[in-house]
Amino acid sequence: MTSPTLHQCTSAEGMTLIELIVTLSLVSILAASAAPSFSSLLRENQLNDQTTKLTRALQYARSQALTLGQSVLVCPLNSILSCSTPHTKTWTQGWLVAVDQNHNRSFDAQNDRVLRVFQNQKKQVQIISNRKTIAVFSPDGNASGSNRTFQLCHKYDNLVARKVVLSNSGRNRFIALNNQTSRESCIL
Repeated sequence: MTSPTLHQCTSAEGMTLIELIVTLSLVSILAASAAPSFSSLLRENQLNDQTTKLTRALQYARSQALTLGQSVLVCPLNSILSCSTPHTKTWTQGWLVAVDQNHNRSFDAQNDRVLRVFQNQKKQVQIISNRKTIAVFSPDGNASGSNRTFQLCHKYDNLVARKVVLSNSGRNRFIALNNQTSRESCIL
């Protein structure tokens, strides 16, 4: 009979080098397969964020026109936080909401009162309007001219797109585009 004090444990706990390499390989394969879906989710969130900001800015401009009883304009920004030339279709820098105090339907830094400035900091989402004019809301809340459509496309993925439609009544809505429609409409 052997004494209990002389008995040694012969099994070792732990992993071999081969087991560790196989485990790390499997983890890296799983992480690599999850990365594309994560980047797609990130792009979708960036697009949703800019769509929400644009629709809220248009709603804000309309509500201010109704509240103040004055025309309120929304125009695309240039790099110095002022309105771009009145004949641009690109809204990617951001937009500015101001009271059109001299009623000339364009932004004048000396005369018009700026209410809010919305900047597109990362510029990952390109925003193009189908019209070259500034959006103007009259004191009754209507948007002048014909319907305006803003096309929002992600800079790195033309399968991710939205449209914001501003109607003559001053109301806006957004449309999520499917993959085929996005591909066709995001060629800027």
